Amino acid sequence: MIEDYIKSHMTSKGRIVNYAIHIDDINNFHAHLMSTTREVDKSELEFAKKNVIGRTWNDDDFLEGLRKGWADTANTHLAKLDHQVRIDHRTLSAQRDEAIEQFEMATTVEAKAEALSRAVSLDRPAIQHIWRSKLDTEEGKALREVQQDRRDLQLIIAEETKRSVLSLPQEIVLNNFTPKKIK
Repeated sequence: MIEDYIKSHMTSKGRIVNYAIHIDDINNFHAHLMSTTREVDKSELEFAKKNVIGRTWNDDDFLEGLRKGWADTANTHLAKLDHQVRIDHRTLSAQRDEAIEQFEMATTVEAKAEALSRAVSLDRPAIQHIWRSKLDTEEGKALREVQQDRRDLQLIIAEETKRSVLSLPQEIVLNNFTPKKIK
């Protein structure tokens, strides 16, 4: 998977990439990628004299493309292995906004309940990075536990929201929770 990603999104664009896969913790498989910020020349034997393409590799659009590329590559490999989980490179806020749009466009109670549940599950702060040096400390473990508890609580609230929506009369749900005017 990592080689597929590197070939598709980095070396094919002239970058040199070195990677290492770390399995030092059974719960934290990860890879480190180290890359150039200069493109190689046409001979692929040395760096280009003018670093034109390489200058764009720190642009926000290029970095966003790398993030999307990782999500797409990982999701392709997850699907090949019949895993149901998927990766989304976008912020929680962007994903939540999309779920709210899906709620507004949904035409069935079930679809509305599912979209609203997803929006609620995403209405939380992102889990913050904890430096490895702090991860194994009491402070780091406590911080990670609080973050995971917050995420887990939001998932429970999302499931309760879904059940609540499904228990409402269909007319109320399909009219976006706005009651009809009394004549």
